[in-house]
Amino acid sequence: TFCLTRHWLTQDSEQCHIAWFNPDGSKIDGEQWQGGVRAISLLLNTEETGSFFLCFNPQETEVEFFLPLVLPDRKWQAIIDTTEPQLLTTNSSYQSDQLVAITARSLVVWRSSP
Repeated sequence: TFCLTRHWLTQDSEQCHIAWFNPDGSKIDGEQWQGGVRAISLLLNTEETGSFFLCFNPQETEVEFFLPLVLPDRKWQAIIDTTEPQLLTTNSSYQSDQLVAITARSLVVWRSSP
């Protein structure tokens, strides 16, 4: 699986700046894109401003997502949840390998500082 970096495409997941994942933490491959992907997540990784992880769940039921396994030892904090009327202000943080439940038909944005 290739991922986009600032200057080139690479297969090295440690250098990915943009990568797409299944809820189980595996990268989405070409066959899955062609076959139709339902719940997905997107990692936007930068050293300067931190990383963002977006979990999209268009399904009618809750889906559990692994927080990014490709960035071990990171702590993630939810900053936007479309099921909430305003920005989140919680101080709760989660580890990279934790499962998080994403409500049906919602988007949650997670942030991790460098």
